[in-house]
Amino acid sequence: MQIQLSTLLGFFYNIALACGVVMQLPLVTMALTAIGLVTPRFLLSQWRVAIVAVFLVTAIITPGDVVSAQIIMGLPMTALYFLSVGLSWFVARKRTDAEKQAEAETETPIEEAPHA
Repeated sequence: MQIQLSTLLGFFYNIALACGVVMQLPLVTMALTAIGLVTPRFLLSQWRVAIVAVFLVTAIITPGDVVSAQIIMGLPMTALYFLSVGLSWFVARKRTDAEKQAEAETETPIEEAPHA
């Protein structure tokens, strides 16, 4: 069997590109949380859907019907999802702290009249 270099390099380029895109998941999740589109509670409640979606994406990304390659890529993607939920929690907490601080600053205390 002869292995062509162009086919091998194409395979590695595609896998590297797919891994690079997948590694952006925590960043995208943090941005969506900062905007207010998702919450950590919502992400955590949808973990079953996320795992199914992860393995569907790995089935599309990996070539052929090699199940071991899907598992090898799916496990880190699943870990990235839960890492994203944790980072989203930090962003949400910081956001609520900032909102509480802004609310406290906008409230003006009622000044009492001086007693004579």
